[in-house]
Amino acid sequence: MEFRLLGPVEVWSADGRIDIGPAKQRCVLAALAVTPGHPLPIEVLVERVWGDSSPKEVRRALYSYLTRLRRALGPEVTVLRKPGGYALTATPEQVDLVRFRQSLTEAHTLVRTDARGAARLLRSTLGLWRGSPLADLPGEWVARTRDNLRQQRLAALTELGELELRLGRHAELIDDLRDWLDENPLSEPLIGQLLRALSTVGRRAEALDLYARTRDHLGEELGTEPGPELQRLHQRILRRDPTLEVPISAVAGLRAGGSAASSQPELPRQLPRLPATFVGRGPELADAQKALFSATATVAVYGPGGIGKSTLALVAAHGVRSQFPDGQLYVDLQGASPGLSPLEPLDVLSRFLRALRVDGSAIPSDVDEAAALFRTITAELKLLVLLDNAAGVSQVRPLLPTGTRSAALITSRSPLTTLDDAVHIGLTTLPPEESAVVLSRLDISGRCAAAPEETARLAELCGHLPLALRITAARMLARPDWPIRTFVERLTDRQRRLDELGHHDLTVRACLDVTYRALHDSEIQLDQEAARAFGLLALPDGPDLSVPVAARLLDRDEPTTETILDRLLDAQLLESRTPGRHRMHDLTRDYAREVAARAGSEAYNNAALDRAWRIWLGTSARAAQLIRTTPRNSGLNTMGALPLSDRATAIAWTADEYANLLALARQAASSPDDGRAAVAMEVAHALESFQSHKSQWTDGELLCEQALQVARRLDDPQAKADFAEAIALAIARQGRLDEAVEEYHQALASYRAIGDRHGEGVTLTNLSEVLWRRGEFATATASLLDGLALSRETGDRYAEAIALAHLGTTHARLGRSADAINALQEALELAQANGDQVGQAVILTNFAEAYLIADDPARAAPLAAESLALHRTLGNRRGEAIALSMLGNTHLGSGRYAEAVGQLRAALTIAERIEMRQRTVSLHAELAHALRLSGQLSLALRHCETGLNLCQGATFPFEAAYVSWRLGETLRDVGQTERAREFLREAYEQFRELGVGEAQQVYTLLENNGDT
Repeated sequence: MEFRLLGPVEVWSADGRIDIGPAKQRCVLAALAVTPGHPLPIEVLVERVWGDSSPKEVRRALYSYLTRLRRALGPEVTVLRKPGGYALTATPEQVDLVRFRQSLTEAHTLVRTDARGAARLLRSTLGLWRGSPLADLPGEWVARTRDNLRQQRLAALTELGELELRLGRHAELIDDLRDWLDENPLSEPLIGQLLRALSTVGRRAEALDLYARTRDHLGEELGTEPGPELQRLHQRILRRDPTLEVPISAVAGLRAGGSAASSQPELPRQLPRLPATFVGRGPELADAQKALFSATATVAVYGPGGIGKSTLALVAAHGVRSQFPDGQLYVDLQGASPGLSPLEPLDVLSRFLRALRVDGSAIPSDVDEAAALFRTITAELKLLVLLDNAAGVSQVRPLLPTGTRSAALITSRSPLTTLDDAVHIGLTTLPPEESAVVLSRLDISGRCAAAPEETARLAELCGHLPLALRITAARMLARPDWPIRTFVERLTDRQRRLDELGHHDLTVRACLDVTYRALHDSEIQLDQEAARAFGLLALPDGPDLSVPVAARLLDRDEPTTETILDRLLDAQLLESRTPGRHRMHDLTRDYAREVAARAGSEAYNNAALDRAWRIWLGTSARAAQLIRTTPRNSGLNTMGALPLSDRATAIAWTADEYANLLALARQAASSPDDGRAAVAMEVAHALESFQSHKSQWTDGELLCEQALQVARRLDDPQAKADFAEAIALAIARQGRLDEAVEEYHQALASYRAIGDRHGEGVTLTNLSEVLWRRGEFATATASLLDGLALSRETGDRYAEAIALAHLGTTHARLGRSADAINALQEALELAQANGDQVGQAVILTNFAEAYLIADDPARAAPLAAESLALHRTLGNRRGEAIALSMLGNTHLGSGRYAEAVGQLRAALTIAERIEMRQRTVSLHAELAHALRLSGQLSLALRHCETGLNLCQGATFPFEAAYVSWRLGETLRDVGQTERAREFLREAYEQFRELGVGEAQQVYTLLENNGDT
């Protein structure tokens, strides 16, 4: 099977062309085919296919396309779901785009030993093109990829032209160059090649005419003159330069001081060999080569140690070296080499000048004079200079060639931002899928290919750092009989990870040590302060640090802290992907903690960590009080809190620090010190409201489980009861109702054992909701009345309002409308008196539901609308979904079916997104009912079936009965009378068993159809 992307997207098998569907489906295939065999995360796949305009149900659309693609492709090649996303199981040889790129790399390598073979390979590779790549596909990613490929094709054409000229094939090349210029009319390198070819074969008048037309064309299209190189070439043609009539290699030899008759001109070819393994870095490589192809004189690649700067620079240099026929100079400046001092510019200039055949006795001993001589010699050459591992701008500046024909490619750890007119390219760690590919390519044993999940984990433990990946691959090579899981286990131990990431002369620790020592040993005060701060900043476990937290941690003011953080950023010991927030790479953090342990005592480090913890704890406590969805927030300790002005600010701050707070709880819980371990319980209490607001129930369960373990370790009866109740609530919100009932009973037992009447009342109220959701209305009502009585007894008006709201809903469901309205009115007045906006929004929703059950949509509608507005103001997505459901049902009751469908669909989208499983079942049934009434029967059936499937394995008796009711109605309307009767009977029996009013409605429906 062959996948063709270099033209219209096509798939061919032995039997002919395969129909792969519409444009979006072909785009899905193309997005997977550009990296065959490697998983593409769903988010990346969606971005490539839809960009920023993805539809609401984009995942469903994507899954549909993937299913159809599997069906179209058959068993030979398919699309598989892997840990990192989806992957096309094709081999690289089956995709023309991948073969094109691989062949270009092979041709670059072959140039050194077999120029004719390289030219033949380039020609056959360019023959893969069938027109504009991905020609029939829309989208931003497609446009970017197409432009990138066109640039690569142009580079390949230019390299082929240069090779053919060097081989003396001037006459044969002329027609090809004209064709290539039809596609790329503004490419000055191709124009220059055609000018040289015409002049060499004696067609001087055509060459001059071509130059004149080029000058006019550039003036009309771009408003510019031809570049300096074309102008010089034009002057050479005008004065009949005899060197234009000999092969280009001989000209280069003459320039360098050799003989035109020499078969091997002595040009500097100092680039180290092409790296054997190079994966990814497509955008960065393209940017570097594009800049080197253009008039840009300097490209500076920067990034932390071990990130792969030198490898990228070498690949880029090899890819463009044919554009620099006068040679390539290379030097490792030792700016980040363990145990070595950076090279002096004069020493490097002496090396370069000797390579350009300047006699040693003629090389000046003054650096400025040597630099001037270097610039003079390189002014008329087309030379590439690769300066690897630069220490700084002052080391690099004298080594830059002059003129507009030569270029410099520099690598350094810190960005060399003061270099004039340079293109700066920063490198970060590899994407996870590319990291795994690096290990697989370096592993000749095949272990990585056979265990992709373990390989992915191994790459993760290497921090996706190229140096760490190379070291791990080398260790695997030295131990061919060890399974991958052994390396995974050894790297999982953070205490020994840096020890494991060392092999012979390669060590991650030494790489990091060079950068840290440069700060530590510096005479500059800021560098010394940054070195002292480096270890302390690694002490918290969270993924990043804001400036205020870092300032408390370092015990410095915020402006000083920002200055220190900026210095560590420049040294590549910190990263900052968002203004005001800083993070460390995992391996850098391991090293920094070693530094902290050496530099300060345990008490000193703990004091710094405690300062950071206090600002997190105090501010999260203050945020919880502002968010306030639970009465327990009032007793939290807000000491050390940052100022938060309102609820929205509190939610935003907690969202920013959420991952850090979860990490703080884990770090505290694992502390051997009981006092520090207790911090995990503070975090769990403080995050309770935020997790309720954002429906983060899975995180909430794990956090409270962790806190409960600490409570048991400290033998704190109150905390054990509180966290048992919180775990039950989190489990209930995830739809695991049976487990929730058990957990609530355990919490009740704990509260009763310590005589906590308030905790008992709250638990009884929350338990009643779960019992109600399970359809146990009588038991739920009894539990609720007990909870309400205890809330009144203990004077907790907040809990009393919640209990009354639940009671109102229960009365409504059981057909007691007057009681429901009274209870809800009392609950609303309490919530208003308490200043509880969240409670008011919920109670308004309950009011709307009560009126809907009483078949009074006119009174329900304004209450649902008011509730929706308040939930949206509060940012409560769970409440928004429920309010939208109520509003949709009011439209349904008033005969506005289209509006009802819109509101219910919006509610379903939110409920699915935040995993409200039980509400999702109801919404599928409600939406099916609205669709049926609007005549969309097939869609109605589909939603009913989805709702029934969601009920499988769950205890949702009311929702299951409701779905059966709506399915029975829809089946009746499509003429499936017998199946309709079965589902309606089942719904009736379930409703009757639950004792709710819906039983009578279904009975009437059966009776009207002659089935009683």
